[in-house]
Amino acid sequence: MKILVPIKRVPDYAVKVKVAADESGIETEGVKWIANPFDEIAVEEALRLRESGVAEEVVVATIGPE
Repeated sequence: MKILVPIKRVPDYAVKVKVAADESGIETEGVKWIANPFDEIAVEEALRLRESGVAEEVVVATIGPE
């Protein structure tokens, strides 16, 4: 079995985010980005399954700017 784990980056939950002046989203300048903590848990579980022999391969994928 192969496991695909989607992962995304999110603003650091320890940093207060601000709404952009045009209200189109958040102000991204100076924001520290981290991997979504729930996605990190999914990656860890997929790796555990691979190590236990349940899965053969783990693929982590994301979409977005560099």
